[in-house]
Amino acid sequence: MLTTNVNVPDYTFQKSIEKNFGINRGIYNRIDEWFFEQGIQDVMTRRQVIVEFSNFVVESKMKMGTSARTRFGHGGLVKRLNDFWNVRPFVIEEAIK
Repeated sequence: MLTTNVNVPDYTFQKSIEKNFGINRGIYNRIDEWFFEQGIQDVMTRRQVIVEFSNFVVESKMKMGTSARTRFGHGGLVKRLNDFWNVRPFVIEEAIK
């Protein structure tokens, strides 16, 4: 499991996500927005959930034996976000408290 310091400026955090998980700025922004829309309004908590989601995606890629840049395809990002939301309820419950 990769970790990222969530207590840094936004640009630094996003670049860390890109470096560690291969998620570019545009996708990162959409992920951030999606979690905000789900009720995770605290920035630090949302960043922690983004790291957890990124690890979730990387774990899935490793099981499939791929290691290239993270790609989701058409509609794939929202599907993965929903998968994460449903599979990792303990993370979500803590985040929206």
